[in-house]
This record gives sequence, structure tokens and C-alpha cells, in this order.
Amino acid sequence: MSAPVGPYTPVVRAGDWLVVSGQVGLGPAGLVEGFDGQLAQALSNLRGLVEGAGARLDQVAKTTVFLTSMDEYAAMNDAYVAFFDEHAGGHRPA
Repeated sequence: MSAPVGPYTPVVRAGDWLVVSGQVGLGPAGLVEGFDGQLAQALSNLRGLVEGAGARLDQVAKTTVFLTSMDEYAAMNDAYVAFFDEHAGGHRPA
């Protein structure tokens, strides 16, 4: 996981909630190559922030995904489903 590229805090606890900033495919060596690599890195960054704050992925209630091309939707959806496969009660985030 790399440092944020802006003047914001990547994860903030607000009472019982964690608010996580948007994640991109930025790894320690910079932006990862290709859509699949960037997606995997962004999800890995999300996992690191959530778990680093003492929470679990199965506690994630909501996500938002921004794509630059709907041509990537199927690949994103497959990766998202696999990433959240063990989500609480079989329900993935809203």
C-alpha cells in the first residue's frame, strides 16, 4: 500500500464506522500496469486499510466503483465478486 497522493487521510474512524477514501491501482512502485493489475492493487489497498484499522472485509457495508470504460465492467464485476466472496451472510456490499 502506498501513501495517499493528496492531502487527505486514507481511512478515518467515525464512531463505529470506518470511512475509506477511494483507492486506485497505485502500489509501492507507482501505478500498476493494465486494468486487471490496477484493479487487483486497488482491492489490495482497500483490504490493507480496512484490516489495518482493525476491521474485516465482511464488515464492509457499501462500496462505490468508478470505471472509465464500461468495456471493463465484466472484468471488474468478476474481480469484485471474488474479492468479496466470503462476505457476511453471502451478501456483498451495497
